[in-house]
Amino acid sequence: MPAQQGIMSAYQLMVHTHEAVGQGGQLDYIESLLNKPWIDVREYGSFALAVAAIGATERTLVISEDCPVAADIIVPRNITLRFMQGGSLTVANLMTVEFNCPIVAEGYQIFYYVGTGVVVFDYYRMQNLEVRPEWWGGLSDGSANASPAFAAMLAALPVDGFCGVRLSTGFYLVEGNPAIFFNKSVKVIGNKTTILYRQDDTCVMAGAVAGAQLAWFEMEDVHIYREYAGGAVPAANDLLGHGLVLQNLVNFRIKFPIVDGFERGIYLLGNQEGTSYGNIFEPYLPNNLIGFCADEVAHASSWVTNVQVFGGRIDISEVYSDHVGSRAVAILATNIINHRVSTLRFYGTSLEGTVWERKVLNHGNLCVFNDCIWDAPGGGTDIELTANSESTRLNGGNNLEYQVIVDNGDRNEITGVDRRILGKAPRCIIDGAGEITVTQSHHTVDTFAAAATDELTDIAGGFDGQEVTLRQYDNARVVTIRTTGNIYMGGDRRLLTAYYPVKLMWAADLNKWLEISTATKMLEASHVWDAPNIGNGAEEDAAIAVAGAVVGDFCMISCSIDVLDLALNAQVTAPNLVTISLLNNTGAGVDLGNATYRVKVFRF
Repeated sequence: MPAQQGIMSAYQLMVHTHEAVGQGGQLDYIESLLNKPWIDVREYGSFALAVAAIGATERTLVISEDCPVAADIIVPRNITLRFMQGGSLTVANLMTVEFNCPIVAEGYQIFYYVGTGVVVFDYYRMQNLEVRPEWWGGLSDGSANASPAFAAMLAALPVDGFCGVRLSTGFYLVEGNPAIFFNKSVKVIGNKTTILYRQDDTCVMAGAVAGAQLAWFEMEDVHIYREYAGGAVPAANDLLGHGLVLQNLVNFRIKFPIVDGFERGIYLLGNQEGTSYGNIFEPYLPNNLIGFCADEVAHASSWVTNVQVFGGRIDISEVYSDHVGSRAVAILATNIINHRVSTLRFYGTSLEGTVWERKVLNHGNLCVFNDCIWDAPGGGTDIELTANSESTRLNGGNNLEYQVIVDNGDRNEITGVDRRILGKAPRCIIDGAGEITVTQSHHTVDTFAAAATDELTDIAGGFDGQEVTLRQYDNARVVTIRTTGNIYMGGDRRLLTAYYPVKLMWAADLNKWLEISTATKMLEASHVWDAPNIGNGAEEDAAIAVAGAVVGDFCMISCSIDVLDLALNAQVTAPNLVTISLLNNTGAGVDLGNATYRVKVFRF
């Protein structure tokens, strides 16, 4: 190379800098002038010749045009590569370009492959490596499938290099299953970035396959969106696939994710035994059939451990009614085949939804909810804790309103919560044969097919000594517990309102549910009546409305004045109706005049 080409004049430097900025390279003129000497690749005739000529000298090499690479080459760390728009490397078939150097480029394609030609990065010889999918042709304008560009980008990175991935503002259209697999330790940095998916499988996966683990994954400000076939609101069978799958990660941190329109929004999987720690900050998970799912797969040892969620919203308001035959669940922690979802902690997370099947379904080891916010009850079970749920804790919170808590665990805690709001127990519906099945110690009982009346004759389930409290589910529907089948009481009992339960105990040696107690409710009413003159041997009646009274209840009656030896009586003659009567056996007519009559109705 001629000597005069080695060091450029200030004039030449100014001209080259102006040209580079004009072509989108965004070179810093002051840095170029005062810091490192730099030179355009065109001064050498080829990329390979430029790298060889620079040798061990600190130099910035500007790539201003497409440069074919016909042989393997390693770019040392003393060279900084600056790609202007239009500058690129085209790697020939079977060839590899290894970068041990810093690379500066904006959001345009700089790498092209012929056949199996590739570029790779050695992070350990580089500083602050940050790559973009655009460098491999992935566009953020939603015009073409960007999945191949993401795959090529990740293939070029070291496994545990802790590299940065910079995403542009806009939409990356992706396809495949998974559409993007972050199988390298990277930090994905979005900027109002949307990954747009139109298929039914996994959109974004981060971690390692079965039998392996990935050390680290981080993602920030990325919206993962599945475009619904039916339009803006998900239709039946339109919530499919998984949004963000985090699998076999030792550590992860997710900030401000939005995952929208999947069967499972954020899906935690662990099929490799070990300890993992993860933090998720301010997630927004709308319109997913299951918002947040911690699960395992069928391996000998499966763990999802030590995951914390801070703030955010899980909203299942829009999905249940249209997704026929499926259940909407905000948080699912499942533990089957003796596997473990070890610890999930939620801090101030809002669980929203007007209609759902369950807000929280926990089969896991430990779920802790600290100051979480549930919206008003809607139409399902807020929290179901199955027998495998070893410990679930609800700690305080604002506007905690649990419609139904199903608790089959033996070490669950509910603290800092007004227990009066826990009153509505899981509903048991009497089947066509007069039977219900109990699964815990507290149930409400409803009639078969919402009939006006029904009879309960048998209770399935239970263990020796188990006590169960039964209450009315709907005051407009009357349930009578009969002393037949496997139920033994002092007499038939009719469930009143939900405030007056019947308590039974299962005696295995007798094969019977035995009555422990029945709440006694005193119904009261009054009636002002001016009884007519009653002749000797005659009787006069009046009716008083008493809500909740049924035929067979006991009645007591009083009068505000002396009844002058008349016989005063009261009885329930029809549902919600008490008839009072005055009978004259005095031997002469009696006119009591105006008086107030008070009745009390009760049963044992």
